[in-house]
Amino acid sequence: MTASDAGPLAVPEVDWRRLDPKMLLVYPVGEVARLAVPLLALLFLGSGGPDVWHLLVVAIPVALGIWRYATTAFRITHEHVELRHGLISNHVTRARLDKVRTVALDASPIHRVLALAKVRIGTGDDAGLELNALPTAQARALRAALLHAGTAAQVPASGVAPVVPDLAGPQPDDDVLLRFDPSWLLLAPFTGTGLFIAAGALAAASGPFQEPASRVLEKLDRSTNGIPVVALVAGGALLVGITLVVLSVAGYALTNWGFTFSRDRAGRSWHIRKGLLSTKETSIDVSRVRGVTVCRPAGLRLVGGGSARALVTGLKEDDSKSSAQVVPAAPYRVVDAFCREAFGDVEALEVPLLPHGPRARRRQLLRPLRGVLGLCLVAAVVAISADLPWWVVLLPLVLVPFAVLIGLDRYRALGHALTAHHLVAGAPKVNRHRHLLLRHGIIGWQVHQNWFQRRAGVVTLVATTAAGDKKYAVVDVPEEVGTALAHQALPGLVAQFCA
Repeated sequence: MTASDAGPLAVPEVDWRRLDPKMLLVYPVGEVARLAVPLLALLFLGSGGPDVWHLLVVAIPVALGIWRYATTAFRITHEHVELRHGLISNHVTRARLDKVRTVALDASPIHRVLALAKVRIGTGDDAGLELNALPTAQARALRAALLHAGTAAQVPASGVAPVVPDLAGPQPDDDVLLRFDPSWLLLAPFTGTGLFIAAGALAAASGPFQEPASRVLEKLDRSTNGIPVVALVAGGALLVGITLVVLSVAGYALTNWGFTFSRDRAGRSWHIRKGLLSTKETSIDVSRVRGVTVCRPAGLRLVGGGSARALVTGLKEDDSKSSAQVVPAAPYRVVDAFCREAFGDVEALEVPLLPHGPRARRRQLLRPLRGVLGLCLVAAVVAISADLPWWVVLLPLVLVPFAVLIGLDRYRALGHALTAHHLVAGAPKVNRHRHLLLRHGIIGWQVHQNWFQRRAGVVTLVATTAAGDKKYAVVDVPEEVGTALAHQALPGLVAQFCA
């Protein structure tokens, strides 16, 4: 009998058991972070005073860490995974085994040094729980059992046993569909990651480093006297560009280095592993997958790149764009080849999108032009208040050609198609997204039509699902085409409301 023919893994009931004792080395560090302000206050009060204050600064985190370890336990029953914790009063968090959608294994640098992994069990609601932490082998065995990934990993009655031999990568019986290629780092500067990192660093450093930064700027101002302005601007732009490139590559490497996507031989679960310093492993039950979104942001399109993420039921809102990412920024040929092999429906990837007609094209052209008009109004207010020449109001009109190009690009991305298994929807954005949503994963329809759409005779048809962003829109589709599409995608669902 093959693994695919076997039934679900038996998860025997075990008694309450504690997490790994090595967490006694980790918990005090966490308590220091939690109590940073009062501990600093104690340290300040103790400056020049008795040594007891310094002892308290060390003793309090250690005592709280030991107490947290002593009051945390978990167990597996025939129906639930239960976590009991609490410093003063005990709280029990319970997750049903049949509601488990994903199991993620996270390991910070200190966890990796201690050969531990944090297990996050996702159920799609507040019943998800976190086991921080188990030995890596036991965490992998628990993950395999919870997701019914195969029959090799069994959980004996005595507890969770380290039965998985390979702790550094995919399991021996898994098919590896995609591995990280260092050449993908060349695409990192085109992802915009550097801008986000730089903005976050500036925001974090604006307070404590504001005075040192002002002194540095004063010294630079004195040292650059006599240098032409053009040279200063060119040098500053080059320095900023190099900094953004370095930040982009570093951020991409920290997040995606070692990326591996594997699938168990039975085809019942996916395993995604990535991370340089802190590793993250996510396992997804294939039966929870409702489609895929192929992303081609403007920057990556310039260099022939793209990415993809799976639409999975049960992921929390903050995980829907990270945990379900199945291909990071990579050459589009890699993204396309992977989606063909992993999702199987080649027709949905190749089918040309049906255009939505001249009315939709006109609306997409008007959107960026309205932005230019808004800039003209702002310029008019500024010109009146500052007593500037009248022609200042017309300066934003130089952006009209760019607005037209953006509108045409948005319209080229717009469209829809229907295959035997998928509803394919193209989002009218410069950052192109093609959503491939399984038809059996659609649970309802919403029809939106504002005043401008009513005048144009178009609607926005929204397919609702329990996966990903929950709603996927077919924008500015003619009314009759939208109705026919809803009928054809889910026969009988709309007909009962049109009788």
